[in-house]
Formats: sequence, structure tokens, C-alpha cells
Amino acid sequence: MTKDAEATVPPSTGARPGFWTRRKRNGCFICLAIVIILVAILVPVLIKVVHPKIAQDSLNSAKLQFTSMNLTKLSNDAFTLNVALKVEDAGHTSATVSFEEPVTLSWVSPVDKQEKKLLEFNMNPFDTDSGNAFVNDTVDRVKVADIMSFGIFNKVLLGTEGFQWIIRAKASVKALGITSGGLTLEKTVDVKGMHGLPGITIKEFLITGPIINMTAVITNDSPIGIELIDIVFNITEPTSGFQLGTARSTSTQFLASGPSKLQLTAQLVPIGSIPAPLLEKLTPILGGIGAAPLVVTCTSIYEKAPVAWLSAALVGIPLPVSFGTGRAAPTTPTPAGGNSTAPAASASPSASPAAAA
Repeated sequence: MTKDAEATVPPSTGARPGFWTRRKRNGCFICLAIVIILVAILVPVLIKVVHPKIAQDSLNSAKLQFTSMNLTKLSNDAFTLNVALKVEDAGHTSATVSFEEPVTLSWVSPVDKQEKKLLEFNMNPFDTDSGNAFVNDTVDRVKVADIMSFGIFNKVLLGTEGFQWIIRAKASVKALGITSGGLTLEKTVDVKGMHGLPGITIKEFLITGPIINMTAVITNDSPIGIELIDIVFNITEPTSGFQLGTARSTSTQFLASGPSKLQLTAQLVPIGSIPAPLLEKLTPILGGIGAAPLVVTCTSIYEKAPVAWLSAALVGIPLPVSFGTGRAAPTTPTPAGGNSTAPAASASPSASPAAAA
């Protein structure tokens, strides 16, 4: 090498290339661009595909149970509903469920085995906590979709141990800050029926001439309760078929889930028209001793503003009743060398009060 060439070679500094080289810097920019592209692709996929599927799965897995449904302000085509609904297994995260259209409630009629839409109503949104919720809602106007079918349903409700409702609605679910709409809620829900209102008792009553003011205790096995206004019953002795009189509600009554008390006023037929054997049987009972089976049959309800679907369910349906306190007749001490005796009941329907023990 010549001296001139050696003179042109720059002296060595001994430094190595740094970490943030142009090649690595370009590589990082490329990776960042790829991440941005993936986020731009995956976020819409998450929002439009994954989240709706998860939300729909949560609705599909949800279990519904009506714990109470109270019907008030009844008319032919609508009523007010106070509903308590238990929701379980609706996913694993907290969410808000909203309804995009009215909820429909249907039932398969035993008459023609066809599904009938019974009711249509709006429900407010509700929140789930880890997939569970307890919903209390008041619906001011539940529309009766089919009066005839709803009447048939209520007659079955009165007598059956249980039935199934089919609930349908379009819903949206908001979870993790994302809302998915256009989802389908469709559930078949088992509901207990009234089972014939078994075990009706009248143990509290007060007799004033031919009028008996009495309290009937009715046990309703169903979560469905209903307001009763101007209800009238015929009272019959089942063995003889003799009609003893009529009873009517004294005010607005409510047949709730579980035991309820109905205040009734009964008007007896004239004493002279009651067959002697039947009068002899009833006299101690009206005097507060023992009890006897009777049958009450609804003849009318909501007289001032008839409700066709409720009348179809109740009017003409016989209900067994146990009438009387059930108390045993008092006994006198046994005299020496004699037998114990029970005094004959002296009460009569014309003036004897009786009340529950």
C-alpha cells in the first residue's frame, strides 16, 4: 500500500454499532404495524362475531323461574302484572339484559294441541351478577292476545298441578362494555298450577239471623295470584245436593300464592226449607262444634265490569270446603256407676256465633 493510500484510511475509533440500528428500528416499526392491523381486524371480529355468540350462549343457558306473578286491575283485554323472576346460569360475567320488543308468553292448548299466544308485555332491563339475577318488575299493561285461549288456560291453571309456558323475545346484552343486539330469548318454563285449591276451610264465622259473616282460608299452590272483585258463590251440601244459600265477597279480595283469607257474607235459605236431617246435622256445626263438607260454586265475578277470560275459568267450577270450627263437643264428668254423656248442641242458625279456636 502506498503512503498516499494509507493516508486516506480513517483511523479506527474502536466503537461497535449501537442496539437501535436502522435495521432493528425498521423491524420494530413493522411489528407495530402488524399489531395495529391485527387489532383493527380482531376488535371488530370480537364485537361482531365473538361477543354476540357469547351473549347468545348466555341467554340459551339461562334458567328462569317465576316466584310470583300477581294480576290486578283486570279487564277483558289487559291487566297489571307484578312479577318476580329468578334468573340463573346466564353466563359468567355481569351483564345488562334489555328487551328490544314486547315479551310474548304462549302455551300449548290441551284442546287442539296447538301453541296459543296468550299474553304480550314490555319488561324493563335487568342486571345479572355472574349470570344470576332476581328481577322485580311491574308491568302496567299486559295485553291479552287471545281472550278465548286465555280463558281455557285459566281454567286449566285452576285445576292442574303444573303447566309450561313458552317465553319469547328479542333482547340485547351489554357486557364488558360491549352491547350485542338482535339476540333471541326463548324459554320453556315450568310453573305450578293451583291444583284445584285444595283444603279450603271456613273456621271463623259469625251468625246474625240468616246472615253469616265468615272468613275462608284458601291455599294456592301456584305462584300466580289474582285480584277478585264481586265474586258470588252458591253453597251446597254435597250429600243431598241441597242449596243452603249464597255467599259473596264483601270487598276487593286477593288470591295470593300460599294461604289467603277471603272475607265473605253468606245469605242462608229460610230455616224451614232445610230438610230436617240436614238441619240436625248442621245445627251443632253452626253452634261451633264439629265441621262438615260443603261445596261452593262460583256463579259470577266482576259483575260491574265482567272479565270474560276469568269468568270462563271460575264460573261453574265446584270447590270443596270444610265448614266449621272442628272443635269436639264438651263432655261431662263420668258419674259414679254411670256413663259419660255429651250435652246436645243447642245452637241454631238464627242466633249463634262461632269462631275459630
